[in-house]
Amino acid sequence: MRSELKHSCGRALAAAWPQRPRGPADRRLGRGRALLFVGLLCAAGIARSDDFLYTVAPGDNPWSISERLLIDMSYWPRLQRHNHIVDDRRLPPGSVLRIPEAWLRLRGTSLQVTALAGPVQIKRSGAWQAAQRGDPLRAGDRLQTGAHGSATLALDQTATVLLRQSTEIRLVEASRETTREGGGAPRVRIELLQGGLENAVHDLRKSGGELQIQTPTAITTVRGTEFRVSADAQTTRTEVLDGLVGFDNPHGQTDIPAGRGSVAGRGAAPLLPVELPPAPDLGRVEQRQQAWPLQGEIGGAGRYRLQLLAGTGTSVLAEAAGADLSSLAGEWPDGSYRLRVRAIAANGLEGLSAERTLEVDAQPAPPKLATDGPTVATTAPQLAWSVPQPGWRWRLQVSAVTAGTDAFAQPSVLRDQWLDQPRHTPAGLPAGDYAWRVASVDGSDQGPWSRVARFTVLPLVPRWAGLTLADGVHLGWQLDAAEDAPVRVQIALDPAFQQVVFDEIRHGREARLPRPRPGRYHLRLSALEHSEEASQWSEVRPLTVGWSLFGLR
Repeated sequence: MRSELKHSCGRALAAAWPQRPRGPADRRLGRGRALLFVGLLCAAGIARSDDFLYTVAPGDNPWSISERLLIDMSYWPRLQRHNHIVDDRRLPPGSVLRIPEAWLRLRGTSLQVTALAGPVQIKRSGAWQAAQRGDPLRAGDRLQTGAHGSATLALDQTATVLLRQSTEIRLVEASRETTREGGGAPRVRIELLQGGLENAVHDLRKSGGELQIQTPTAITTVRGTEFRVSADAQTTRTEVLDGLVGFDNPHGQTDIPAGRGSVAGRGAAPLLPVELPPAPDLGRVEQRQQAWPLQGEIGGAGRYRLQLLAGTGTSVLAEAAGADLSSLAGEWPDGSYRLRVRAIAANGLEGLSAERTLEVDAQPAPPKLATDGPTVATTAPQLAWSVPQPGWRWRLQVSAVTAGTDAFAQPSVLRDQWLDQPRHTPAGLPAGDYAWRVASVDGSDQGPWSRVARFTVLPLVPRWAGLTLADGVHLGWQLDAAEDAPVRVQIALDPAFQQVVFDEIRHGREARLPRPRPGRYHLRLSALEHSEEASQWSEVRPLTVGWSLFGLR
């Protein structure tokens, strides 16, 4: 094939030679143009397919092209030989030169999608498609994260760029400037169309590389720093965590040092940098979390940027701006996570971040209790809860409530039962205050406890149903209980029951007593649920026994 190309080029050169030049000048001009034109065509035929194609512009020559595009000015003879240029002073505009990529000072490169979470799309060649880990992002491509998505881009070991939720960028340029000694300085330009970026860039000052973020209202340029940029159509905010960042637009420029931030609005110069809010205190956020959303108090400002990251990854799984951890919506599998929180100032700048490692054990999910507030019952209450998943069982704990103690610390736990139904009636509890909670059980895996609810069991007090006197004393009562409890009956000569003349226990709902001697008496009742001691007495009923057959008055 290569020999055929040589012969075809030879025939073309012969055919291109002027047959009848009209004079010496015409002969020299015609020969030079023909040799150059055919030489470029032949070079195109034998050059490598990965050569860079350069279209000659008016005034170009091998020296100017080498100075602008190649690693060194001394490469011009190689450029001439590689393209078989005969007349190096006359390059026809519009002709194409082939340049090996290894000779170029700026070589195209790409950013790599190294991590993503949630909905992330990439647009290339006019079409959006789902982004995948490992996808390259080349000049002209766009990347977009959804409302619950994030993505991390990397340029070798030089820079990482985190796209927060609802962010869209366009990669304007990704190139690397090479030298004769090898290596190269990266140059990356990103257009931030909307949303926010968090960037970490290694020191590029020695190599001369830079990362530039363009927004509708400002340009942020760095050579080695850690910084954040957020933008919409009207405002750009830049916060610097490490290093020094240039921040400018057509109306002015400022340098932002570490720990400070600046704001640039449309039609106005960037404001002077101001100090960023300090990192909030996460000491009151428990490391072990047993439910979604996360629980815990944040010490510091009133509004925060909240981010949830995988334990060892860079992807942001969830992000929100709110007053507490409950703003982070969503649920994820049990495991290790990192919570990142920073305060949001009144001017919209976000402060220094605080992080806390969390161990989440929230599955199987706890049920929702059917009661919203305390339940009061004269007997055992009806406890009920939701069914998160069919086939699960439940563990129920009921505990006595004592002021100043943990309700579920032993020996406060009175009932600890495994149940197959999402309801239970804890019978036989003495009067008092109680707390209860339920956990879901999937196989042998018990999940976290539900919230704690309370109920109160009132004393079981008999209510009078009747009191008559004939040949004896007939008394009846009612009880709010599923089963009859023993009832203690007392008769005294005085209303304070200091002179008790009758004190016995009866079963059922009525009793017949012998007729007492004439006189005035006082009667009262008490249910005995769990001991021989009366829990609470009923109201006192008077009884007068006369000499007549019926002495009840």
